[in-house]
Amino acid sequence: MMLLQMAGAERSPAQIMSEVDAARGRKRVEAYLSIRPYPHYNPVPGRPDLFRRIEADGSQERKYVV
Repeated sequence: MMLLQMAGAERSPAQIMSEVDAARGRKRVEAYLSIRPYPHYNPVPGRPDLFRRIEADGSQERKYVV
């Protein structure tokens, strides 16, 4: 924690962790994942056995979780 304070972090780890399951935290994760290299993966609503694979060209496929 001292390293974070020395680096000029404005919020404590406890404050950051409190946002993990909040709308703000989910938006932050979504924004980060959207800039990662393709393919991207998303869950299929109502189908815990499937996920959606999204390619850079926008094409999508449904895949089973193995």
